[in-house]
Formats: sequence, structure tokens, C-alpha cells
Amino acid sequence: MKNLGIHILREAKRISKDFTLVLTLLIAPLFYAFFYGSIYINKKEQNVKIIVVDKDNSELSRRLTKMFDESSYVEVIGVSQNFEAAKKAFLAYKVQGIVQFSKNFEGDIKRMKGADLQLFLNTSKFLPSNDIKEAISTIVMTASAGVRLEYYKATMNDEDRALVLAQPVLLKDHSIFTSFTNYTDFLLPGLLLLILQQTFLMGLAESIAREFEKNTFTEWFSVNKNKILPNIFGKGLFFYVLFLAYALFFIVVNYAVFGLNFDGDFFSLLLLFVLFFTTLLMFGSFIASFFKKEIFALQFFAFTTYPFFLMAGFAWPIEAMNPLFKLVSFLIPTTHMLEVYIKIVYNGLGFMDCLEDMLYLVILIFFYGSLAHFRYAYLLKKGVSH
Repeated sequence: MKNLGIHILREAKRISKDFTLVLTLLIAPLFYAFFYGSIYINKKEQNVKIIVVDKDNSELSRRLTKMFDESSYVEVIGVSQNFEAAKKAFLAYKVQGIVQFSKNFEGDIKRMKGADLQLFLNTSKFLPSNDIKEAISTIVMTASAGVRLEYYKATMNDEDRALVLAQPVLLKDHSIFTSFTNYTDFLLPGLLLLILQQTFLMGLAESIAREFEKNTFTEWFSVNKNKILPNIFGKGLFFYVLFLAYALFFIVVNYAVFGLNFDGDFFSLLLLFVLFFTTLLMFGSFIASFFKKEIFALQFFAFTTYPFFLMAGFAWPIEAMNPLFKLVSFLIPTTHMLEVYIKIVYNGLGFMDCLEDMLYLVILIFFYGSLAHFRYAYLLKKGVSH
């Protein structure tokens, strides 16, 4: 315990004298957490601009156009009968979509014939095009069911029968585990976790590289008489305490500020973060031992932030990656952390329900711990002090 106290005080003094470390460990995590969160705070796009080409100019087409405009997702900025004029606005990116009603649109529907409604989307932007398609499809299907209901009610006296014929298949959509259907609730929890990982790794790697740069490597390992893992854990204890505090702060404060769901168990999540940060400590200690200057360690982990995120299976499923990336993703702590994190936070599972998935983090702890042990044993034997 005395040696751990020495390590914590030593690390605190070293960090307080290094502006780069202060920026990385004390400012960057909070800044990025609130900065990224504020970008996605609206959660869903609203009032995506479209233009309507109404060649029918009927009561039904005008009613549908009004329903489009009343939707929170789209905004009708104009109604025209000239498709070429609408096309010019579309190609000039003034609107993200065009809805075109064909001639005799209402008449064809009343005669129970197929009516033609065309939707043109700017698919160079995924989110606006998806929002427009979802909103228009929902409104048209709802309106179509209403038209069919009126038709069947007019041709038969049985209202219940008319309702069944108007909607022969009634779809009930119920999300399992999560209730969100927006981009923010999907993306932001993963980003917050990535912020914790990368600032932890950057701070740890900078601190270790600085030991080489300032010729204090021998001093670091002399605290526990050149015992490798105790000295690594001693240095890492400061980062443990700091980042566990950050993790709990994100869950309590950031989740509340940005309206994110948390249905999990705090105790299970705390144990998960302990495993995760232990894995990061072993992983970061091993990688950082190859850098003799602080700036190089910082550049390496800053450069790998986005690749780590992409290969963690959060933005793109691991099953769809090639074999090489699948192997790399298995070696990245974030991959297994996200797997368990989602199950606890979103699915409400407990620690015992995720033991099999947590085992992968334990395997990585031993794997990177062994690599770090042999690497630092080699450096100590070699007598490295710079």
C-alpha cells in the first residue's frame, strides 16, 4: 500500500508539470464528451426540405401534401406542376427530395386501380434520404388505408368487415431491449466509450514514453524493486481512479443531459469498467514501451482512434469484415467491451449474464500482461534508462 501511494503521488506530480498530460487527462475527456454530445443533441433530423410536383391537383393530392408538410421530418417548400423546375432545385441541393403525383392519381385510387406516386431522393446523404422515405411511406400507407376503408364502407354495410379488408395485415412494431430509433441513441454511447478508451491510452502512453524521454525509467521501476507488474499497476492506479470517475460521470450526467437510456445495473457496469481499464492498462503499457518520446506515443494513439472504432464492430458488424480485420478486432479491447456494455446498459443484463463475454477481456488482460511483462523485463535487463 505504501508503494502504491508513492506511485500515485509520483504520477500526480509528473502530470501536474506536463501541460500535454493535463490537457489529455483532465480537459479532453470532458470537452469531447459534451462536444460530441451537443452535435447530436437533436437526435433526429427535422424539417428536411422537399418539393411536391402535383400533376393531379386533386383534393387527395393536396391533402397528402398538407400531411407531408405537417410531419416533423419533412418540410414542403413548394408545390409545382413542372417537374423540370423541381429537378433544378433538386440538383442545386435546395431540396433533398421530390414527391410527384401522377395525373388521375385520385381517380385511379377511387377506381381501386394502382396509383403512381414517385419519390426522388438525394441518397448522397444517408440520414436525410432515409428520414424522407420513412415519413412519406408512413403517411401514404396511412392515407391509403383510409381511402380503402371509405370505399369498403360505401360498398357494404358491415363496418368491421370493411376495416379488415382495408387493413388485412396490421403490423405492430415493438422494439426489444431498446426503444430508440434515432441515430444519436445508437451512436453516442459508443462514442463516449471511445473517448474514455483513447484518452486513457493517450495519457498512459504519454506518461510511459516520458519516463524514457526524461531518463526516469529506472526510477519508476525502483519503487517496487524492479517488480514489473506491480510497478505497471502502480503507475496505472492513478489512471484507474481518474477514469472510473469519468465513466460514472458519463453514465450519470451525460446520459441525463443527452436523454440516453440506461436500463442496466451500476454494480455490473462498474465491474465491467474495472476489467476494461485493466485490459487497457496492459495493452497501453506494452504499446507505449516502443516509444521513446511523448509526442510519438500521443500521435500513435490519436491516429488509431478511428481505426479502433471501425474495427470494434460497433459501426459495422464484425461478421461482414475480412478475416484479417476480424483477427485485429478480437485483439482490440473495445470490441469485447462494447459487446458487454450494450448488454448491460441497453438490455438490462447483469454481471452473471455476461460472464462468457467478459472472459474475452480476461484473456486479453493475460495476453497483453504477458507481453508487457516480457517487454519490460527485456528493457530492465538491457539497462534502458532513456
